[in-house]
Amino acid sequence: YQRRVHGNLLRLPSLAMSSVEVLVAQIRDVVIKRAGCNGIRALGRSFRIMDDNGNHALSQQEFQGALESFGVQLSEKDWLRLFNTFDTNHDGNVDVNEFLLLLRGSLNARREAVVKLAFQKFDKNGSGEVDLDDLRGTYDVSRNPFVLKGEASPDAMLREFLDTFDKLSCSDGIVTWEEFANYYAGLSSGIDEDELFELIVLRAWNLDGAALKQKGVVVETPAMSTGSRKVVLANLQTGEPLPVPSRPLVASGGEQWGTASTRNAYISRYKPASSTRVFLDFTAGGEPLGRVIFELYVAIAPKTSDNFRALCTGERGRSTSAILHYKGIRMHRVVPKFVAQGGDITRSNGKGGESIYGKRFEDESFQVKHDAAGVLSMANTGPNSNNSQFFITLAPAPYLDGKHCAFGKVLEGMNVVEALSTLGSQQGTPLKEIVIADCGTA
Repeated sequence: YQRRVHGNLLRLPSLAMSSVEVLVAQIRDVVIKRAGCNGIRALGRSFRIMDDNGNHALSQQEFQGALESFGVQLSEKDWLRLFNTFDTNHDGNVDVNEFLLLLRGSLNARREAVVKLAFQKFDKNGSGEVDLDDLRGTYDVSRNPFVLKGEASPDAMLREFLDTFDKLSCSDGIVTWEEFANYYAGLSSGIDEDELFELIVLRAWNLDGAALKQKGVVVETPAMSTGSRKVVLANLQTGEPLPVPSRPLVASGGEQWGTASTRNAYISRYKPASSTRVFLDFTAGGEPLGRVIFELYVAIAPKTSDNFRALCTGERGRSTSAILHYKGIRMHRVVPKFVAQGGDITRSNGKGGESIYGKRFEDESFQVKHDAAGVLSMANTGPNSNNSQFFITLAPAPYLDGKHCAFGKVLEGMNVVEALSTLGSQQGTPLKEIVIADCGTA
């Protein structure tokens, strides 16, 4: 049985009832809505974290818990129906690979053709596998900011690039065609139009669409409006790379496509954050300290705002190294009359952190100034090194302007912020353990 969802073909076992098909489609919609085009991959990471023995099987409780962390809510009857459908061995465990395969669907013929073209660019010997040797001399990392600053070797960045696709099992430094195709099937699930998906892949890998035409694959289709097609094509001619989307792509509103700045490119390509207000509840020494409500400047720094909002809600679940959620994380550094800093979701001590986009992401805007207490801004270790760490100014700090991306302000709860200041020290070590006890949208 086949059902087309976006550009993918969703295949269900012939014995599956329509009710199960509906459940899978509902789950797919929730995951993509919560975590965007990479949502299915993020769900897969959550499954792997729970898979202690590596047999790609989860108990009903683990399976349900992972899905609930992404916002999937079903009745007890529907959970049982779903579980029994994917308990293929009748041993009380769900085959998560089978579930993800059905949830993701497969690429249609047109999309598979352009993805194969991208894979063949790096699979130099046609072995069906890509490793570090294949990438050297083909994928240029010489201009990577971390390579330029001497913070990472070219091979380290190539390995990080490979790890984007090397996900079917424990990372082994080899990307197979199946892993590469699965990555793009997950991305494809959030993109409605074949032409838009095709153009993204062509531009991301610097490919020539003529190669597809030679294979008999049509590069243009009436599915996309003429205006939208012109805008996307114009964007591809600017030479600016198209990033892998972390939220569902918006194919309309096209006149801003192709703008040069990171801020405009993000807000025109991706759906903006659903809420501009979030809250953090703090405790100090185990005792409630109070709630702070922030307003996020989505129009100025949409990507940075979305990162903070998603880490407040915890909607992205887990990555391979951390739970993408501020809840339970310490404010590890508080300097009176300067800043209160926290958000290290990997180590909780200021030496780690991870964004919803990966280990780090670029500076988006320096428009907002650090001109008062209560400014919400990103902590970093230099240019373009933002992750999950943030700080709240406790006094005007104009010397931070142009170095840190401020993206919000305290709307309510300045008394709590002032209380944080009294718990700091000149060395930065808080006098009491300050924890984000709860967080979310306000």
